[in-house]
Amino acid sequence: MTRWTEKALKKARTPPGSALTTAKQYHAQAGKKKPLKMPESTANQITAAAILWLNLNGFKAWRNNSNGVWDPVKKVFRKNKAILKGVSDVCGFCKTTGRALFIEVKAGRDKLSPEQTVFLEEAEKAGCITGVIRDSREIETIIQLYKQKT
Repeated sequence: MTRWTEKALKKARTPPGSALTTAKQYHAQAGKKKPLKMPESTANQITAAAILWLNLNGFKAWRNNSNGVWDPVKKVFRKNKAILKGVSDVCGFCKTTGRALFIEVKAGRDKLSPEQTVFLEEAEKAGCITGVIRDSREIETIIQLYKQKT
C-alpha cells in the first residue's frame, strides 16, 4: 500500500489553529494550570484527509456535496429535490476492480441519519465498499478489510 508522500502531506496540512497543528501548542502549554484540550478534527478535515489517502492508494474518490445552495435574497438554503437523501460524504471507486465506494464521515457527536443507514446497508448488499469514519486513519482499516474479503 502506498504511504503518504511528503508532498501530499504538505498539501494536506491545515491552517494554524486546526487540530493538526495544535499538538505543539498543547505540549508547550501542558505545564500551565489548565492544559489545553486537544481539539477534535472537523468533518471537513477528516473528509479531505480520507479523499487524499484514497486517491493515493488506488481509488478515485471525491466529496459528495448534498447541501442546499444558499439563496442570498431569501436568506435560506434551497434544497435540490433531485438529490437522493442519505448518500455518503465520500464517493468513489476502486481503479483496479471498479467496485464502488461510499464512506460516511462523522465528527464529534454526529450520528447517522436513518436515510444514511439505509443507503449504506443497500450499498453494502449490492457489493460496494462502505463504512463510517470518525478519524481519517480509519479509512485504511476499511480498505484493508475490503481487500481481505476479496
